[in-house]
Amino acid sequence: MILGTDPSKVDSDGDGQSDAAEKLALSNPMDKTSKYVDSDGDGMSDVFEKANSFDSNDPSDAVSDKDGDGLSNVDEMIAGTNLSDPLSFKTDRVGLTSKTNDSKNEIEEKDGESTINSSPSIPEFSFSNGDDIYYFEYGSFYVNRNNSQLNNLAKELIDNKNIKVKLIGHTDNDGSEALNMNLSKYRASTVYDFLVSKGVSDSQISFQGLGENSPKYPNTNKENKRKNRRVEIKY
Repeated sequence: MILGTDPSKVDSDGDGQSDAAEKLALSNPMDKTSKYVDSDGDGMSDVFEKANSFDSNDPSDAVSDKDGDGLSNVDEMIAGTNLSDPLSFKTDRVGLTSKTNDSKNEIEEKDGESTINSSPSIPEFSFSNGDDIYYFEYGSFYVNRNNSQLNNLAKELIDNKNIKVKLIGHTDNDGSEALNMNLSKYRASTVYDFLVSKGVSDSQISFQGLGENSPKYPNTNKENKRKNRRVEIKY
């Protein structure tokens, strides 16, 4: 599951850097000695600022409001909401401060040892093997709890308890390979957390991240990259 942090705290290890920024910068939010680079000291890592087209040498980026929704950019980063969507902060969030009891300090993939290798002939299950079930904004692993497709998937998995699926996280090829691998795991684990929160048994779901290594489309333009920032299901 996602790194075990204290959901009641913005800065679990007390190092002066928010959990959200540490996660997105490959820093460990449970380790005081693990810190990210923040050239302008605005609370947002250089990695996060670059991913969102901010200037890592301009501290005013943190207090500005990119989408005009009344929340500063750094507040949205901490909350895990979409910096480009003025409505996203009104929805319930999953991800950056995940309400998990997992106290481990590493990202783990929940590897399901037994999965159904072919699509079962169950008419109530409308998803096909290899379907993309959620697309992500650039550099983000925020999931909108009101997304109809994810809610339909949760319902159908609850209704079909014999079905087991694996969630596969992907990224485009922008950024370092290490960052993209980490981000893809966060994307898959955030969808996993959402499904479990809706009542799906964790025995039905496993997840992994493939980073930028398995694009569905060539990363040659913005639209293809958008479609590669995804989580798909396998069963």
